[in-house]
Amino acid sequence: MTEQSAAHPEPLSRLWRILALPEVLMGAMGLLALALLLAALIPQIPPQAVGDPQAWLVVRHGTSGLGNRLIRALDLFDIYHAGWFRLLLALSGLVLVVRLAEMTEIAWRATASHRWEATHFALWGPHAPHRTFTVPLPPDKTLPRLRNTLQQMGLRWAQVTGTAAPNAVAGRRPLSLWAYPVAYGATLVALVGLAAAGGRGWQDADWRPAPGDIHTIGHHSPLAVRLESFTGQAPCPSAAEITWMDKGLAVKQSRVSWGRPVTYQNITVRLVDAVPAIRVRGWDAEGRPLTLESGRPEAEPANEITLVFTSPQERRFVLIPDNGLYLSLVSTPQATTGRAALILSRLDDEGNVVLLGMLDRSGEIAVGDLRLQIEIGSRPVLRFSHSPAMGPVLIALLLAVVALAAAWLREPGLLWLALEEKEDTTTIHLLACPRLRGDLWWSALGEQLEEALGNGD
Repeated sequence: MTEQSAAHPEPLSRLWRILALPEVLMGAMGLLALALLLAALIPQIPPQAVGDPQAWLVVRHGTSGLGNRLIRALDLFDIYHAGWFRLLLALSGLVLVVRLAEMTEIAWRATASHRWEATHFALWGPHAPHRTFTVPLPPDKTLPRLRNTLQQMGLRWAQVTGTAAPNAVAGRRPLSLWAYPVAYGATLVALVGLAAAGGRGWQDADWRPAPGDIHTIGHHSPLAVRLESFTGQAPCPSAAEITWMDKGLAVKQSRVSWGRPVTYQNITVRLVDAVPAIRVRGWDAEGRPLTLESGRPEAEPANEITLVFTSPQERRFVLIPDNGLYLSLVSTPQATTGRAALILSRLDDEGNVVLLGMLDRSGEIAVGDLRLQIEIGSRPVLRFSHSPAMGPVLIALLLAVVALAAAWLREPGLLWLALEEKEDTTTIHLLACPRLRGDLWWSALGEQLEEALGNGD
């Protein structure tokens, strides 16, 4: 073994070795993937609500429940700006830089005609897979036989300088080693792009349109989107047909469905949900239209109102001021079909809730001598976002996957061989480079070498 391997590393060197461990990389990448999955599943605070995030959280998610309190404590509603997420990005980037530097040096030395030195054993680390066997020959006779045997097996041989005992490095498929620096470099680029996307991109508030409604993109974009049609029923969205408009002119038609967003000029539209939309009309005993109020301060009284729910189980109210009635409408999914049903109730003079009935489809309901017509529909929930760095991020991730697949198919390998003389025998130490998948082939190779050299002939 080399003298360098027995030396106690300095603190910074020890930290470098820890960051270079494959387990550290796998752990960091696993936590990062989990964070991105949570960001995709949990609605994130839109940019326009950053000034008052607590109000958005109360309206969107409520204030009660252990689950919501835990999610808010961990900043899971604003993952991309959370301190722990940025720390995780920095840690992942640091680990990738260490791995990139080490694998680049390994690949460079294995493919170029550069000598290995004793100090390079540190690249193997303290926990390299190890195998030892003894040959009944002195080192001066064992070394050439070992070299010839390895070369016959298709491995390249390189002598190590700066060691008292003979040391060498043997490798196979050295060009495949460059797949690892490419993969780590591409992942590092994707990580930088991900950090940039969180700071430069934007996401608008959810849009719940009716067919014919138009949404202006804004953000210095001349585009607008018009909803043409929507299929599906809350809480089960299906698909929405939209038309992209540029300065009032239709330029493109797209179909956005659940799990299949569409992108035009770097603007992405996602269908993220479907919510009930209830149209209410009413008449008194003489057939005169009732004046209705939605309970929202910005809404004017009218003979017909439409209540667009922000979530499938939201409670909305309808006030009939001329008759002193206060109606409560609650949308709830049915247990059998999963579709939204409407529970209607009213408040009596003492403030008690009196159940009027449940509707699972459009129809009429009587409240004393009044008739109410309820039309149950659905609105899509469309979300607009712009992530300028996501294109390069996806390309970099694809390159990383291709590079790792190439390394998997053309599996490279490196062995450090150290010869130790004991009387008239030689002990051979084989150490596979743990930075690679060397432990999948080095053991079988060691058995072949022991069989070929062990008889001493």
